[in-house]
Amino acid sequence: MRTFRINTDRRRMRIHVAWYVLACCVLTGCSKTASMHVWKSSTLVGSKPARVALAPIVGDPDVAQRLEQAMLGNRTKATESIAMIDAKSLESISAVQLSSYAVDRSDIGSLSAARRADTQVLVEASIIRSDLTERQKVGRREPPPESMAVHWKLVDVATGTKIGENTILMDRKLAEKRFPDLEYTGGTGGDRVVTAIARESWGLLSPHFEKEEVQLANAWLTPGASSIRQGNTYAKQGRWDLAEQEWQTAVSLHPKSKAGWHNLSLAAAAREDFSLAKSRMKHAESWTHIVATEPSSVWIEQQQREYHSAFQLPPPKEGWTFPEPPKPVDASQIQSTAPKDIDAMPWWTAIPFTKPPGWTWKSWLLQPVAL
Repeated sequence: MRTFRINTDRRRMRIHVAWYVLACCVLTGCSKTASMHVWKSSTLVGSKPARVALAPIVGDPDVAQRLEQAMLGNRTKATESIAMIDAKSLESISAVQLSSYAVDRSDIGSLSAARRADTQVLVEASIIRSDLTERQKVGRREPPPESMAVHWKLVDVATGTKIGENTILMDRKLAEKRFPDLEYTGGTGGDRVVTAIARESWGLLSPHFEKEEVQLANAWLTPGASSIRQGNTYAKQGRWDLAEQEWQTAVSLHPKSKAGWHNLSLAAAAREDFSLAKSRMKHAESWTHIVATEPSSVWIEQQQREYHSAFQLPPPKEGWTFPEPPKPVDASQIQSTAPKDIDAMPWWTAIPFTKPPGWTWKSWLLQPVAL
């Protein structure tokens, strides 16, 4: 009888929890995600455009030539401010011929030629692995996709010091996932991999787009829920313009719709109107925390900082809402402190609650206590 009662209580508890979760989803809605393309600043160079020289690429000559042509042929509008000098032009400027596409090429010759060309950054690439041969399917086993790995190193031409380095790994499946348009360009799977490597590499030198997932607020039985759900469907399809129209209809008819204002804020961020996005997010804030506005507010400001950094824009007129994130500390700038010798410390430091010499009892007793 006792075991039956315990099992009954547990069953009732599970039913209550299920009803509670169902009520929360019905009243507030469950969150959904949608993709949004946002600007990111250069990974290695920074926000300032520079004249770039591309050194001869180390590795297989055929693959190196294909990669160099893909780099020159996949420049976007964001990279137009970068003066790109390819390896052949750099070789004609140099007094000596560079050992192009050789493993033992002279970095000193490339650096000297980059200085003669009046460039600020020298880009060096080494093909670590290149498997671009398309294989046929044997039986039920899928062949491995074409893949490639390139190591990039950026050098400051004036000082000869390394600015940064990065290794980019890519295969055909990942290339088609990140760049869906490659499926319609034709060519082999190896060509798609090389093109994707070139596009990813431009992100090291210039501002670029990256796709991120954002959290949308959903609603079911709240006022304006049908328009909010329809807008979420458009946002999932990438139609942020139509989604904003649906959410605007919801808040126009129901101004207290927290989910509608939250999603309208993300729609403004999608078209890079971050000031409007922040003002809209204020309408979504509530003491009940039905809609999680804090993570979205932080995310919007992070994207605004990236946008201002990518295009060298001043801070917004309304200022930043959150403090600037801490910059990484250079370990070489940290001054080390020698440990104290306990035997060399004054005698009164070893006895608890002892008044130091030269202190009055009043000043010692009334000193602030660090908690």
